[in-house]
Formats: sequence, C-alpha cells, structure tokens
Amino acid sequence: MTDNPPSDMSATVAPAGGPSATTPGGVHGSVRPRALTPTSNPFDTAPFYRKRWVLVVSALIFIPLTLVILLTGPVYQGDGVVWDQKKRVTTAIALCVVMVFTFVRLGAM
Repeated sequence: MTDNPPSDMSATVAPAGGPSATTPGGVHGSVRPRALTPTSNPFDTAPFYRKRWVLVVSALIFIPLTLVILLTGPVYQGDGVVWDQKKRVTTAIALCVVMVFTFVRLGAM
C-alpha cells in the first residue's frame, strides 16, 4: 500500500495564485464588484394606517379598528421589520380578550 494520492487529484487543487488570480472578477480580473446601493425601507412607503404607532393609538381609542388593521394586512415597524401573520393574529387575539374583559367589567358596574 502506498500513500501517494491518485494522479487526477492534482487537477482539483487550486493554482498557486489561488482562484482569484485566474478568474474574472478576482484580484487580477477586470470585473469590479458593484457598489452597495441603499435598499428602500418598506416603512417609508407603507400607508400610515399600517404603521405600528397608529396601531398603538387605535388600540387605546377603538380596539375594533385595531383588529381590522391587524387582520387585513401587514404592520410595519420603524426599523423596517414587518410583522408576520403569527404575530398579528396573536396580537389580535390578545386584544379580543382585553375587549371582552372590558365589556364584562363595564357591564358589572
């Protein structure tokens, strides 16, 4: 038994200069990387009623409006985060519970 590698193994080894020395776009290639372009924040283009601050204000004033906003589409935070459906439904259920307890409390007075 010999410990010599197979002869075709040398074909898979990168050249001494590395792949960047021979491929376009590498260190010696003519293709340059694109400059980073700023991405648009969905918060900037979202309607005002889809923003989180409107959600908080509407929850304090009129909970049914908040439920409609939550259940009919996405909610955007200021840092570009979009609430997924699970978070929106969970928040809607919590607000329904708060609304029921509020009605029960007002009815008991």
